This record gives sequence, C-alpha cells and structure tokens, in this order.
Amino acid sequence: MAQNKIENLQHLIDHLPVVVFEYTFFPDGHRDFTFISPMAEELLGIGSETLLSGNLSMSNYIHPEDYQLFEAGIGESFRSMISWKWEGRCKGKQGYLWIQAQSFPVKMDDGRIVFNGVFFDVTEMKNLELQHIETERRYRDLVEQLPLGIIIYAGGKLKFVNAAAARMVGAKSSQELIGMEVMKFAHPDFVEQIKQRAAKTIKGESSPPVEMKYLRLDGKVIDVETQGHPYQFQGEPAIQVIFTDITKRKKTEASFRKAETLFF
Repeated sequence: MAQNKIENLQHLIDHLPVVVFEYTFFPDGHRDFTFISPMAEELLGIGSETLLSGNLSMSNYIHPEDYQLFEAGIGESFRSMISWKWEGRCKGKQGYLWIQAQSFPVKMDDGRIVFNGVFFDVTEMKNLELQHIETERRYRDLVEQLPLGIIIYAGGKLKFVNAAAARMVGAKSSQELIGMEVMKFAHPDFVEQIKQRAAKTIKGESSPPVEMKYLRLDGKVIDVETQGHPYQFQGEPAIQVIFTDITKRKKTEASFRKAETLFF
C-alpha cells in the first residue's frame, strides 16, 4: 500500500506541466540539485541524471546577464530563510528560454538547507510583454516627435505633456509641467470657454477645433488652435488636448489686413 502511494505521488510529479526540484545547500559549502522531475529534460534538453550528477554549476545553464541576479536572490533567501522567486533566461533545446522559478528554504536537522520549488517556461508570456514594451516605446517616441502639442489632464491637473507642448508653453521639460493646474495656462479671456468645452468633453463629447489664446510660463501670450477629446488615463476619465501654436500665422494675417487697409 505504501509503495503504491509513493508510485502515485511520483507519477503525479512526473506529469506536472512544471519542473519540480529540490536544490540543496550542504554544510560543507557545496550545493546542487538533489531532485528534479523529468519535465526538466523537455524544457532544458538535459536529462535528470546529468542535472543530479553535480558536474555542472548553475552558471552552465543561466544566461550570463541574468546569473548575477540569480545568485543575489538565492543567496539572500539562503541567509534570511525567506521565499525565493526569480525570472531569467536559461539554456533550452533551441537556445535560451525564459524561466520563472519560486521556492522556499527549509533547514534540516543535519544542517542542510533545502529549497523545494518549481520552475516553468514563461517564454511566450515574456515575449508578448517585451513586444508590448517595444510597441509602447515606439508610440511614445512618435508622440514625442510630433510637431503638435499634446497634453492629458484629469482632475484639473496635467498628467501627460509631450515635448512639443512643453516647448510651446516655455517649459524646459515635459516633466516640469506634470501635476500643474491646467488652468494656469488659460488666458483670462478664454477661461469660461475652456471650462465649458472641458465639461462637455469629460462627458464623452469631443470639442471641435477652435482658436484661442494660452499663457506661457513666462507670462507671454500665444495664439493656438486647439481641440479636446475624451480620454482614459490609467483608468481615470481625462481630457486629451491637441494644439498648435499659430502666433506667427496670426501676426502674418494681421499684417496682410493692415496692408489691405492702407492700399485699398
């Protein structure tokens, strides 16, 4: 009966979709795998016998860029007897794959410290995450390079400002403006109009393009063409404003009108 229970448990462990392991720190200072389930061979391409032989160190498996973090993490767990979790690249059958491992150390009566845990392949999830980060970076770069001013504000305060918007209002950087009250940049003659447009936009109605005046940080007035759109910023209802500085165009138009008055 006892043998049957052992065989059933072994069968269960052998067919789990994760690698079950026992990694032991011995009193004499050396450490190595003392148990690893067959799934390891499917992931790493190395048989359990090789992994348990003690002939290969962890540096043989782990990507050089991730090894230092692995050593620091498991070392801290060993010293403080706290849970250990690590994510990094390991050699697999067809190059490196991303592994996530977690374990908890237990001190044995004979002085050994044993980490019982699991690790599993998270390559697909990690690749999707990296693709998302890269896509977000490309879009952010695009937004930063646009010649249009783009701001997002919620609760009356600036949450996002692109580089062009920062330049137009005379800021040294976008970060300088984050958290400022958006009405700080409203020209007194347009305060009520901005409030009315914002009230409609926050309810889901886009505001059509309109010409108005903004105030720069140095107090100078600029003419802008601006429009607003409903936006969700980090789960919070917000307003996205897109604007262009038309000060030069307005001055040119004024000069033409003056010339027309003089000559006609």
